[in-house]
Amino acid sequence: MPVTFGGKEPRLFIEQSGVYLKALFNDISRIEIVCLFKIDDLDKAKAFTNSPNSQKSAELSGIIGIPEILFLDKA
Repeated sequence: MPVTFGGKEPRLFIEQSGVYLKALFNDISRIEIVCLFKIDDLDKAKAFTNSPNSQKSAELSGIIGIPEILFLDKA
């Protein structure tokens, strides 16, 4: 069953939160995925990553364990 946020597609919901997927890296030897996002508002991004909808989406998409989320400054 697809996950929706307020009836919206996840990508649309995420982009409306000011979070944009910029790169995705997959290391199948370690069963690891790294995603890089551009964000408009750090506080909103932190709120999104801690929201119940974000956690439920991760579980339903097959993520095992707790994702590690880091916020980086632009170099």
